[in-house]
Formats: sequence, structure tokens, C-alpha cells
Amino acid sequence: MDNYQYQAEAQRTVPSRMTKPNRINLYLIGLLKSCGKLGGMVADLSAIEPNKLESELGDALWYLTSIATTYDLNLDKIMEKNIARLQSKYPSGCSKKK
Repeated sequence: MDNYQYQAEAQRTVPSRMTKPNRINLYLIGLLKSCGKLGGMVADLSAIEPNKLESELGDALWYLTSIATTYDLNLDKIMEKNIARLQSKYPSGCSKKK
């Protein structure tokens, strides 16, 4: 599945009756909750279960995708711009100095 397909499929599960501000609040709270769970998993590196990690990353991706879609943003463009910014910021790759 590519990013465009994912964004389209994820859109099918978005609550359609909610107002835009309420959807954004829902997505942000869900994203923060997922990030908290991810942080808890990573805090104990020896206890990371790949299936649970994959599931929680999927939840975080859904929330991020839903925010992007709400504002008519395309995931491909977001990723392209992010990589361009990182390449500009770290032209030789990431180092301890940066």
C-alpha cells in the first residue's frame, strides 16, 4: 500500500459527523496517547514487543494522517518536504555535533 492509498483508506474510518475542531482535538489527544504508549515501550528497551510497537505506530500514523487529511494535506508532499528540510539541515547526515 502506498501513502495515497493509506490516506484514502484511513479517511473511510474518520468520524464524519464531528466538527473540524472536535476532530482535530480527538486526533491530537489520540496522537498524544499513542506517543505516551510508545514512550513507555521505549523506556524499557528490553521489553519492546515488535507486534505491540507496530500496532501503536499504526495508531499514531492514523492520527497523523487524519490531521493531514482534515487540512487537505498530502502525505507524499509532507514526506518530500520533510526529507528536503532534513537534507538541507544535515547535508552530510546526522552527527554528534548536530
